[in-house]
Amino acid sequence: MLKSDNIVSSRQFLIARVLAWTMIIVLGIRYFQIQIIEHELYRLKSNTNRIRKVTKNAPRGLILDRKGEILVDNYPVTFYSYPGEMSNKNQQFKLIADYIESDSSIIQSNFKKYYRGRFSPTRLAKDMSFLQLANLEENKLNLEGVYYDQIPERFYPNGVRAPHLFGYVKEVDRLIRKDLKNKELYELGDLVGWSGLEKHYESFLRGKRGTYFYEVDASGREVGFCN
Repeated sequence: MLKSDNIVSSRQFLIARVLAWTMIIVLGIRYFQIQIIEHELYRLKSNTNRIRKVTKNAPRGLILDRKGEILVDNYPVTFYSYPGEMSNKNQQFKLIADYIESDSSIIQSNFKKYYRGRFSPTRLAKDMSFLQLANLEENKLNLEGVYYDQIPERFYPNGVRAPHLFGYVKEVDRLIRKDLKNKELYELGDLVGWSGLEKHYESFLRGKRGTYFYEVDASGREVGFCN
């Protein structure tokens, strides 16, 4: 009887040791994966939950006549999201579409077109009216990881477009960016001079973007500037 008990106890002890070592090995592998292999991903995610880096687009340079009158100016506003801060993208897209009276399929299409990574801003809409912005601001607590910014878009205040002289600009997409000489200076959605004066004086008209940092809460809502 005692011998049988000892055998059972020995087997149980062996099984317990095997299970314990298996758990230690599994935890060790997972620890290595998180600390070494996925370290950068979690570091970025941690910073994104606390600090948001926002690129401030420079307004494109004005084109004036010899009297100083503005011939080519800039306007409107563009709406962005941070994919890594959106817990339910489809739900957020529907809310945004309702607030700006648009179609959620358009929001989704823009997201796919301008997506550059989980921690990079992605354009959702542009040329927004004051009423649309007011609706978004009023419902800001329902949105996650979104913000809006003034993005340069060409505007001709006196109504004279003169494309043969001023030329025109194009929006930078993946194909255009691939062929640009200074591609590192451009992000998806930027404007680039494509012909006429816009192209000839691109280096002067392009401007230089800036960067600032916001503190954000757990839902990606801005709570203040970082010092």
